[in-house]
Amino acid sequence: MSTTDKDLGYARLLQEMKKANGAILDVGIFDGETQPASDGEPLSVAQIGAVHEFGSDDGRVPRRPWMSTAVDEKRSTWFERFDRFRDRFLQARGAIPFLHTLTAAGEFCASDVRLKITEGPWKEKAPATLAREGQRFTRPLIWLGYMRAVVRSRIVMMGVRRMTPKEAPSPGGSPPRQGGR
Repeated sequence: MSTTDKDLGYARLLQEMKKANGAILDVGIFDGETQPASDGEPLSVAQIGAVHEFGSDDGRVPRRPWMSTAVDEKRSTWFERFDRFRDRFLQARGAIPFLHTLTAAGEFCASDVRLKITEGPWKEKAPATLAREGQRFTRPLIWLGYMRAVVRSRIVMMGVRRMTPKEAPSPGGSPPRQGGR
């Protein structure tokens, strides 16, 4: 009697897993994204997002925690999604690159954050802000849509950032940044 060892994809699975060892999935607004300002100087969308997340020091911009609220509300859903993506990857025996699995999971998380920005609920804009921006733009965090448009995920592997594809071109026209920190 003889035994034959037939590889059903386990070697490829291990190879894909080793490539992603230590990978980190980030979701949010990343450096380099800007939006035009009324005075012509571009504004950092990450800074605008931070001001809305925590509120301004002078109290003129109220706290609108778009990111932390999305994380708190969706954390368990995200873990369930990660489990499903991991299971699909394992069932495919490495035929799907693990990086693609992480990318898909990250984009699901980013879409939830974009939805939170859209839906709120947020404190209303101040009358002075409404006067400056016009009555068409009454929803907080969605004046021109820059902040929502640039929320996406990225994968950091061995210290190198790999941006996941954007759903739409960046309003500022800047390409995704890649490379080391």
